Amino acid sequence: MTWRDRLRPASFRGVPFKVDVASKAGGRRGFNFEYPKRDTPSDEDMGRRARRYAFSGWVIGPNYQIDADALEVALNAEGPGRLVHPDFAEDMVRCEVYTRAQRRTEGGMAFFDFTFVEAGTSPAQLVTEATQPAAKKAAAATSDAAAKQLDDEIVST
Repeated sequence: MTWRDRLRPASFRGVPFKVDVASKAGGRRGFNFEYPKRDTPSDEDMGRRARRYAFSGWVIGPNYQIDADALEVALNAEGPGRLVHPDFAEDMVRCEVYTRAQRRTEGGMAFFDFTFVEAGTSPAQLVTEATQPAAKKAAAATSDAAAKQLDDEIVST
């Protein structure tokens, strides 16, 4: 199977587009500490960066304006959407920025440059336990135990 056999048609929220250039960026977040009177820094790894995808592409054909408008609606829609990248797989992303251009010399086409960022998960989805009721229960138990111990000491004296 060649690399051409593995290519998929690019789309965002199910709206297809052709791709001229596609790239993906990532890396690690970190904080670098530099100290006075010390020649070596210290680095703290703060986790993976959100993936970013950048495309230069186009829509073409007799209905290119309708297709370009549909792509713009998808790019402007609230919340994450599914991006099918021709080479790198599928991901849930949000469109950070896009530009749409039409050239007088190249009729029947609309050109797009866009950048997407990985949507990830909401911090609210990471909470697995309600900690406030547990904290209140522990505080009440501690308060009751302290009051009982104080009563016991007063009685024994």
